[in-house]
Amino acid sequence: MFGVGARRALGEMDGGEMEGQPKILVVDDDRSMRNLVKETLEGLGFVIETANDGVEAVEKIRAAPPDLLILDVMMPKMNGLEVCRIVKSFADDNFIPIILVSVKDDIGSKVTGLKLGADDYLAKPYNPLELRARVASMLRIKSLQDKVNSKRKQLEALSVTDDLTGLCNHRAMHQRLKDEFLRAQRYNDPLSILLVDIDHFKVINDNHGQLFGDLVLTELAKLISGAVRETDSVARYGGEEFLVILPQTHFSGCLPVAGSPETLRHHNVRQSPFR
Repeated sequence: MFGVGARRALGEMDGGEMEGQPKILVVDDDRSMRNLVKETLEGLGFVIETANDGVEAVEKIRAAPPDLLILDVMMPKMNGLEVCRIVKSFADDNFIPIILVSVKDDIGSKVTGLKLGADDYLAKPYNPLELRARVASMLRIKSLQDKVNSKRKQLEALSVTDDLTGLCNHRAMHQRLKDEFLRAQRYNDPLSILLVDIDHFKVINDNHGQLFGDLVLTELAKLISGAVRETDSVARYGGEEFLVILPQTHFSGCLPVAGSPETLRHHNVRQSPFR
């Protein structure tokens, strides 16, 4: 079907920049068109799935989002423009590029689709070389966008995490306190706050060194975290101070956590490995 040069060029247009095999969902009510797209893209390392109409496509996307959506505009039940609108309205960071496919002179659908968030457009009848090139281009964009989202999430996590203990930092603690106070006031729920401080911590640092002092802090963070519920929050409040937020908890309910320092007195920090 293709010459040697064309096949070599197409072979370089795969999804190699993405981890694993990119999954492509082809949506068209015409079985012959679905099969044609599938045959055109087979052999390039893609996982190809198909849907007969827009309703089936949305169901599949919600269940397992693809890496790329090739979407026919004119379909029964739900047309491609409506599918495009729904997919682009999903409130998450999972970017799904969309290639709209329609007849060559359907300028109206093309413009509407691009306004709704479609990322590319392919006119029927399409050239297999062009289809593969556009697919490769969209998957490169997908890969780059995923990396950007991943880095952003890492930076967001670092901005609210204490470097030493891995707990919430002072900034994140203030926001969580605000949220929990507002929630407690709204629903008239109890809320307990504990402040844990290490006595004579400067003496520990002076006598045993900063590395040992850091180990004491990390061990204390682990012990406190292990004594609370998943709904509670533990934050590093200051140098050797920790704050514990216990939603929906009366004073008596926080006593077991408040008693955890007694456990610390018998905890052999020197036997704990540096991590």
